Amino acid sequence: MNGWLHEVDPDGDRINAYWITVDPERDTPEMMQRYISNVSDRIDLDFR
Repeated sequence: MNGWLHEVDPDGDRINAYWITVDPERDTPEMMQRYISNVSDRIDLDFR
């Protein structure tokens, strides 16, 4: 995913990437951050 995001939007100002969990009890903020950091440097986690 990271390569694609950098290819289609090199500056990172046109595409927003979102990550949604379907199991919030399992997908804790810490676990999500570890996983997402291996997927892309363009996805920021916002736990609301």
